Amino acid sequence: MIILHIESFYTSKEAFSKIINREFGINTAEKDYVKCCSDYSERQQEFHNETIYINSWLSCQRLEEEFSEITIDNVIPKEKINREKI
Repeated sequence: MIILHIESFYTSKEAFSKIINREFGINTAEKDYVKCCSDYSERQQEFHNETIYINSWLSCQRLEEEFSEITIDNVIPKEKINREKI
């Protein structure tokens, strides 16, 4: 699950805060900074709420080891996925 850790690092509130402060020069004491951070947190939560089921399904696939190979080049299931079962 390295991808999740890398993704989490770049989408953390702390990383976003540093980006808008250092790259865009928005002072942490400004109202715009607070608004940006608040909006980011809200959108991030909405994203997590909307993707929870697909992420849960993907996690279960890993636990059940229904794939014989998952790499950057291939996703190979051990057997054809039964859509009715899902």
